[in-house]
Amino acid sequence: MFTGKRPTDHIFGDNLNLHKFVKTALPEHVAEIADSLLEGGITNVEEAPDQSSLRAHKIEECLTLVFGIGIACSVENPTNRKDISDVASELNSIKDNLLG
Repeated sequence: MFTGKRPTDHIFGDNLNLHKFVKTALPEHVAEIADSLLEGGITNVEEAPDQSSLRAHKIEECLTLVFGIGIACSVENPTNRKDISDVASELNSIKDNLLG
């Protein structure tokens, strides 16, 4: 959802899938893999440059954490996937960090 790509996207094939696409991009290239529709929420014309930069950094940090959760929830072996109660707790923490 956050990449704007489907598992059946044309870029996936051979040895690349959505899971690997995100995993190899983290954390340095999170802005490159995030859906371009998210960019509108990252910058705000009315904010001072320092505020805008801080906000963009905070959103990028949150996206990195959300993508990390997605990676942990989509590992190939279902028994190695993150427990849903941990996921819910982490997502709430990310929300608090973003809004707080």
